[in-house]
Amino acid sequence: MKKFILSAVLSAFAVVTFAQNSAIYKIEELMDAKKLDEAAKLAQEALANPKTTKFQELYKLAADIQTQIFQPTYFSAARGIEMDTTLFVTSLENAIDFYTKSHVAAMTPNDKGKVKYDKAIEKDCNDKVKTLYDFIYYAAAFENQRGNVPRSVHFFQKYIDMADCPVFTEAQKDSIKTHKAEEFTKTRFNIALLNYNLKNWEQVLTATETALKDTFQLNDLYIMRLNANLGMNDTTAWLQTLSEGAQRLNNSNMAQQLVQYYMQKRDAETAMKLADEMIAKNPDADMPYYIKGCIEQNIKEDNKTAIEWFTKAIEKNPNFADAIINRAVCKINDTNKRLQNGEFPLVSRGTYTYKKSVKNNNNDKYKKEADVLLGLYKDAESDLEKAKGLIPNEARKWAFLLELVYTNLGRLYGNVDEKEQADKYAELKKQMEALEDELNQR
Repeated sequence: MKKFILSAVLSAFAVVTFAQNSAIYKIEELMDAKKLDEAAKLAQEALANPKTTKFQELYKLAADIQTQIFQPTYFSAARGIEMDTTLFVTSLENAIDFYTKSHVAAMTPNDKGKVKYDKAIEKDCNDKVKTLYDFIYYAAAFENQRGNVPRSVHFFQKYIDMADCPVFTEAQKDSIKTHKAEEFTKTRFNIALLNYNLKNWEQVLTATETALKDTFQLNDLYIMRLNANLGMNDTTAWLQTLSEGAQRLNNSNMAQQLVQYYMQKRDAETAMKLADEMIAKNPDADMPYYIKGCIEQNIKEDNKTAIEWFTKAIEKNPNFADAIINRAVCKINDTNKRLQNGEFPLVSRGTYTYKKSVKNNNNDKYKKEADVLLGLYKDAESDLEKAKGLIPNEARKWAFLLELVYTNLGRLYGNVDEKEQADKYAELKKQMEALEDELNQR
């Protein structure tokens, strides 16, 4: 009885094996005859058969069929001939999927807990996936070109995720991640940008969080993240992103946005606390001191204290142009405030000049006042001239301020009868006025 049962089992096994082999042979015949659609259909039927056990071989055959469908589309693209993009991306993705399933099937233990597989098939799957890898990036580009942005995002993400494809050995995975590190960085940026264009704010936040771990296109990534924060009405996250971006990029525009926000709230205390936290994290950073200066300048309207903070920022970074310009603005504002408060009564009397002061026996007092003011405006001029040298192509930041300083210096030198200096600053003023006219016409 036992022998009969054993014979029956062996007979059934032989029938199943024969049926699978027959399907495999038929698939191979169809492939040789280039009847790929029929071969693909037969492979799918065999894979769906509950009696199928040769999954490693069948999945590999299914993948080879898709590879053969894919190759002509690639050759057309390589020769600049119009191709079927849908067929390109679909067959490519199917091929990789089937090669991966072949590997998974090979590594799956049998009923006895043993892993048995065809090493030649396994190696072929590994080699084929390596060959097809870079085409995933092309698939993303093709989908983007034809306006299918969600599918483009899908393939860009797949290009990164493929580094962990089960087909690859651990050593291969590490090698791929090392050699494609720069490409992955750019791909993460692409994913963030495409999601940004679609206004998929949650995906933008996810993509930028990963992309910002690198250093590629950081400014654009922070802008995308800021807009995503606003798109999701998350003011707290927006402020955190602004703070991080201002400090990491040394971006004074972002710092100004932070200050502007707290100006509207009239909340100097929270703004100062934020700057202190930034200093605690990085004592050598210049941006927190710049922010403190902006808070004193714009919220508290304390020019003297603002000058102190801007000076500390400049000590950290001597070429911090925006801090230098803002310090100059505070110097000008403080000087004008002192004039308005009557600290320089003779000079502040408009047309009252050195000649008139002599007639009225005020020559020494007038000269003393004028000398102090000349020193103050020259101090501001020094800052602005340095900023001009640092950012010559950003004239909108310093041209008007220099014109203002040249005007005051020219008037003061004229009032104390120093004609050469007065003429010098009159000419410099004309140059700045001409530059401002040019800027306004752009």
